[in-house]
Amino acid sequence: MKCQNCGNEVLGNFCSSCGQRIVANHRLSWAYLGKDFSENILNFERGFIFTAYALFVRPGSTVRAYIDGRRISYSSPAKYYVIVTILISIINYIIHYQTNASIDLFVVNDTQKIMIIPEPYRVQAGIWNIKIINHYPVVAGLIRAILYPAVTYFVFRRERLNFVEHISAMFYFQATWLLILYLSLVIAVIFGFRIHIEFAYFVIWGYLLWAFYSFFVSYSVVQRIIRSLVTILIISLGWLYVVMGLSIIFG
Repeated sequence: MKCQNCGNEVLGNFCSSCGQRIVANHRLSWAYLGKDFSENILNFERGFIFTAYALFVRPGSTVRAYIDGRRISYSSPAKYYVIVTILISIINYIIHYQTNASIDLFVVNDTQKIMIIPEPYRVQAGIWNIKIINHYPVVAGLIRAILYPAVTYFVFRRERLNFVEHISAMFYFQATWLLILYLSLVIAVIFGFRIHIEFAYFVIWGYLLWAFYSFFVSYSVVQRIIRSLVTILIISLGWLYVVMGLSIIFG
């Protein structure tokens, strides 16, 4: 049988020239779509769910395995991040529109002032911080996609990872804490309570501390803890000042 993609003669389940599966030679059908979805999303031995579970229970070793070339079982960083972004966008849509609830997803107890921001911009920056978190997850994701790897590349230089490898690792880590946070949000909505912003920070910082500590292993235990905490601090400050900039520009 010839591969429909490249015309090479196929022996076995995959084309030796381009790697396309032999099943792709057949016309699209519901059975094909179902099998493709099952293999890439619902499979507990590979694909999205397997990747999410592995990143939840052992984030450092999972990302290290992918970077070191053991990739067949995992969704790629970009694919994993896109799937999570789609999921949280769906959650946002359902909560804000299908339930007819014009509510913020996360509750802030104070006056929305960020004390570390210069006085003239505190209130506005606080409002924008919550606005981005609640209503613009894609924008927030783009900011984090640049900010996170830039900081880890600087703080964990001894790891000798290139910048693309830092980006890949941060895609995995960001998407996983987002997944944990929004699954918590779904549970909160189902049971009729709201999540306070402090809980969101606890999830983010707690997961990142664990992920950084288990991934960047070229340092001693104490150094890993200190550098992980410093990284989280720099990322948090960077985020706040980006938000301040957005509040000044768009007011």
